[in-house]
Formats: sequence, C-alpha cells, structure tokens
Amino acid sequence: MRTCREPVRRQIEVFSSLRVRAALASQRAFTLLEVMVVMGLLMILIVSGFSAILSMKMTSNRLADYTAAMAVVEAKVEDIRAATYNPPNYPFGSSTLTLTNSGAVALNKAGAAFMVPGKVVSKIQPVATGHLITVTGTFQAPHKPISVTLQTVVNRYSGGQQ
Repeated sequence: MRTCREPVRRQIEVFSSLRVRAALASQRAFTLLEVMVVMGLLMILIVSGFSAILSMKMTSNRLADYTAAMAVVEAKVEDIRAATYNPPNYPFGSSTLTLTNSGAVALNKAGAAFMVPGKVVSKIQPVATGHLITVTGTFQAPHKPISVTLQTVVNRYSGGQQ
C-alpha cells in the first residue's frame, strides 16, 4: 500500500544523497601529481638553501683570510714607517732595498697553528720626495692565492720624524 508521502520521502533521499556527494566532493585529497609538484618545489628550495649557506660560508672564510693578510701587510708597512728616517742609513739607502719575510694567516680551530703560509716582500726605493715603500703579501690559501699590496711614502715629515 502506497501513501502519498512516498514520493516526498524519495525526494528527500535523493536530496540527501546529493548533499552527501557534494560534501564528499569538497573534502577530496590532493592528487598524486599535485603532491609530486609540491615535493619537487620543496626539494629545489631545500637544495638552494643549503647551497646558499655553503656559498656564504666559503665567502666569509675567504674574506677572513684576506683581512688577516691585509693586517699582516699593514703591520709590516707600519714597522718600516716606525724606523728613524735618516738616509742613507739602513733601511733608507740610496739604492732599492728588498726585504723578504715569511708570514702566515688563518689559525686552525684550536688557535694553535697557522693554516695559510706565505711571504711578505718589502721594497724600499728612493724617490724625489723620500722613499717609496711597497709591501706585498702573497699567501697560499686553499682554493686561490691571496695577494695584498700596500704603498706609502716615507720622508722626514712623515710619522712625526723631525
């Protein structure tokens, strides 16, 4: 026996099944392709991040070695400038004088030994206004040699000589 409520009940069932389908459709997961694309992009991001960190570390180590080499060369220049300027007495003679010293920069992690050896060449040559001092430091860094050159003129007016 059928009642008049049966078509209404059937419409309600159809409507509720459509709502369930719509709810399930809105809760779908990512597809495999979307997951793979996101994982690929994430991998690119991770690799580029690590390579950037490695590059910055190498650059900062190189800058530290260059700064230490510059300090060694500048110390040698100041050492020569500190000598009493009284030509033709040593080291300010009438001919060009070349002095070679060994030096090193870049201490190891323990701070006990130098890691980058090199040499410091000082050239003192007479010029019209006094003596030109050229100090060049060359250090054998692991990847590329470091070379630093500084020049100055020393005469009776420089460095409070008088």
